[in-house]
Amino acid sequence: MNTTIYTGPGGVKAILTTESPASHHGVPALRAEGKGVEDWPDMGAADVLGSGFTAAALVYACAMGRLPEGVGGRVHRMSAATREAARRFLAQ
Repeated sequence: MNTTIYTGPGGVKAILTTESPASHHGVPALRAEGKGVEDWPDMGAADVLGSGFTAAALVYACAMGRLPEGVGGRVHRMSAATREAARRFLAQ
């Protein structure tokens, strides 16, 4: 599973994925893709993003459909399967 949940103002995407060595037992990892994040490892819920937010905070905000104040970009609509993946990610 690879599902884009967020696209930042510079085009960087946040993707929930189970196709990562950081994903275990069906719990997805968060992958950042785009210019400037090519060397970032896939992340778990407690990992901190360049914005200072945890990966969990970003996934939660995307699941709620509302980004934190001062964060630009676009939240992608989540299907029921993506919401379940986000729930598993946040339960870590």
